[in-house]
Amino acid sequence: MAKSIERLDLTNAPPRSGWRLERRAWTDAVGYRGLLSCNSGPDRPIGATLLEVGGRAYLRDAHSRLDRALARTRTLSDARDIVTRGVWGAYILVLGEAATGRRLFLPDPLHSVRLYYRTAGNGRVDVDPQAANLLDGAPIDWNLDYLIEFACTQFGPLDETPFASVRAVPPGCALIVDADGRCTIERAWLPRTGAVDDVRASCAAALDDVYSSIARSHPNVCAALSGGVDSSAGAIFLRKALGADAPLAAVHLFSTSSPDFYERDMAARVADSIGAELICIDIDRHLPFSERIVRTPPASLSQDMLFLGIDKAVSGAIGPSSVLLEGQGGDLLFKAVPDANAVLDALHGKGWSFALRTAEKLAMLHNDSIPRILLMAAKIALRRRLFGQDASVSQQTMSTLFASHAPRAAAGQARIRTPRDLRADTPSGESISVLDRFVSIMTPVTDAAYTSRLNPYLAQPVVEATFGLRSYDSFDHRNDRIVLREIASAHTPVDVLWRRTKGSFGIGFVKGIVSHYDAFRELIRDGVLMRSGKIDETELEQALKAVRVGQNAAAISLALVGCVEVFCASWQNFVANRRVVAC
Repeated sequence: MAKSIERLDLTNAPPRSGWRLERRAWTDAVGYRGLLSCNSGPDRPIGATLLEVGGRAYLRDAHSRLDRALARTRTLSDARDIVTRGVWGAYILVLGEAATGRRLFLPDPLHSVRLYYRTAGNGRVDVDPQAANLLDGAPIDWNLDYLIEFACTQFGPLDETPFASVRAVPPGCALIVDADGRCTIERAWLPRTGAVDDVRASCAAALDDVYSSIARSHPNVCAALSGGVDSSAGAIFLRKALGADAPLAAVHLFSTSSPDFYERDMAARVADSIGAELICIDIDRHLPFSERIVRTPPASLSQDMLFLGIDKAVSGAIGPSSVLLEGQGGDLLFKAVPDANAVLDALHGKGWSFALRTAEKLAMLHNDSIPRILLMAAKIALRRRLFGQDASVSQQTMSTLFASHAPRAAAGQARIRTPRDLRADTPSGESISVLDRFVSIMTPVTDAAYTSRLNPYLAQPVVEATFGLRSYDSFDHRNDRIVLREIASAHTPVDVLWRRTKGSFGIGFVKGIVSHYDAFRELIRDGVLMRSGKIDETELEQALKAVRVGQNAAAISLALVGCVEVFCASWQNFVANRRVVAC
């Protein structure tokens, strides 16, 4: 039964690992590897501590140069900029301003490490990379608006968490705490979009740097190989970083019942071309909801809750000490499936003539007509004029399961101040918003259920390089992501890199729910949302019936609700066990 309590080993309880402000005095975190530490003083107004958390952090320059640069800083923003330009990876930066007592906490801007905080009376503030340390105990006070929004959209408000008393530092942001305990969220990093002589060379250098750094610091790395462009290119980059003779395993997930079964052949061709051992795992044997509880409570709510069985199978195949390098983010950063926005970018960048040539190229890529492409571009331009540059393209439809319990209308908009020094030469708010939302649902390195995973495409050097890529230069008449394909092909020219599309990946929501129907139904009916009166019982039963006759849309809606309930059940299980241990 999903609600049963599983006795956990005491080692699963996270250590007390955070910072606390109480009575205007700070207690510092312990237990992390320090990369740099320097106290403030009469001739050094800003103190700095740089910690490696959960994974690896990488310096772009010599340690001594970073230390000297920080010693010369006079403001929190100056010190912050030095670190965001000189460090990437799994880190937390803590800066202290001697004159005011303010502190700045900055986790990796690309969210490989999360940072949470909680405020209480009398100016007390707790800051911690482990959300579990900020929960007082059972029962958990759930942030129901967050849970409902995730169940409807796959995202939650960036500055909130599923817990009512715990808040999160959003991607790219820092938490600033003054001496009296007042907290402010401030934008701390934005990728610059200044002119680069050779964007392709810049992207290639960034990919080399990131994959080489990861390969050197992790003795057992494997490649996730779906057969698509992004993962195929990533496997090639990993082989290049490891060298020709190093052993390399590649993991391919396939479904015998999927129309995309040919992907297995694609993956095999890439593995053969780079000399990798291909490990194939049939996902039909590890369907969604085959496991409905996580032993170590997940800090972030994501779709990983659906695939615990697959994650466990991957860990068993490659070993618990291995790190799986995934291709997540390649399609976003290298601009898969470009749309009519590229025509507007071409118009603003190079004029009407170039915009028309871009529309022709885009029409050929999508097998569409030039007038239709131009019409779509005009609609986008009108929307921007009416609603601003950052206007969302579409509104998410509310699931009928929550018809009478819609979350706050503006829940997705975090209140974030962007300093003036970060506004120049930065991309549009729309592109940053898409990136923030994307990385917010990636699993941090501190939060693996079974398999440790890294996403090299989402490392800061790669993100910064790709933001110099203009949308109209990212495709030709036949292919999107042209820069990524060319960089990978220059090293290993395998034909899979030049396929037009990957197709859909059958995730088997219908099969997963039907195969575990009774347990899944109990998970939902005994779950937090149902017990809180937020789910319409009649709509739930109708959706369950629809899934049993194979309706995919109903399965997707229910799967996201199930994802929420797996998360909640795992946390309730953990808190109950922690209470038992305390007694």
